Amino acid sequence: MVKREFQYRWEWELRSSPEALWPLVTDTNRFNRDTGLPPVEERGMGASARRRLRFRKLGLVVEWEEEPFEWVRPHRFGAVRRYTKGPVAQMRVLAELEPRPGGGTRLVYQAWLSPRNLLGLLAIPIQVGLLSARSFARVFRQYDQRASSRRVRAGVQLPLTLAPQPVRLAGGGQQRLHSLRQTLLAEGAPPELLERVVENIEQSDD
Repeated sequence: MVKREFQYRWEWELRSSPEALWPLVTDTNRFNRDTGLPPVEERGMGASARRRLRFRKLGLVVEWEEEPFEWVRPHRFGAVRRYTKGPVAQMRVLAELEPRPGGGTRLVYQAWLSPRNLLGLLAIPIQVGLLSARSFARVFRQYDQRASSRRVRAGVQLPLTLAPQPVRLAGGGQQRLHSLRQTLLAEGAPPELLERVVENIEQSDD
């Protein structure tokens, strides 16, 4: 392992409140996808509830153990990844959402990365310091726009609606979902709430 640590800190002034942004910025599966990370594969569970994960990019296999996230809703979250394969040895991230006096949020996102080898020493400043910085800014601005445009009906702020994502239901799943929807409607389920549930099943990550 190359004995050096890179540290990055980014800040954004956003219009939405921490409460409105929280379900977006903490959806790490969607955030990874929106920022261009390849699909992540679950490899099981290690000691102390550490998840074993991996992805492939440009023929390179990257594997790591991820400690359980630390959450303080809706103000901060952080995680530690210890890599077993790939050019990075360890990464820590910390995101903090601070309410602004005049409304909105000051989002501070920090990352600390230790390279495993020479490739990591060269790749981290490019991939994280340059490319990730741009994609993070773009995605957080998009999330802010979505959060600030949430509809209010009868004094209640409705759930966030995100862009649809491709899903693959099990064989016959769509037909069963439609049948269950009709049954629940006939039993008096609130139509708007029911549509939200169906939308979540059809579009959300597993």
